[in-house]
Amino acid sequence: MVDTARSGRAGEPALKKEAHQGRGVPGIIWFPLTAAGTGAIIYVLTGQATRAATDRFSRTPGGH
Repeated sequence: MVDTARSGRAGEPALKKEAHQGRGVPGIIWFPLTAAGTGAIIYVLTGQATRAATDRFSRTPGGH
């Protein structure tokens, strides 16, 4: 359906089946590893930022 819309609307030929296929097993493995690594980095950085903000605001005068 996407190929039909692409060829009819843009005047471009439909993509070949090879263009639709990903990189196979390496792509299937690479994506979750990259996503997990990115998630871990974000988790650590937000934890550090939260800890720094908590320390900074707990030292303010007035006990707020």
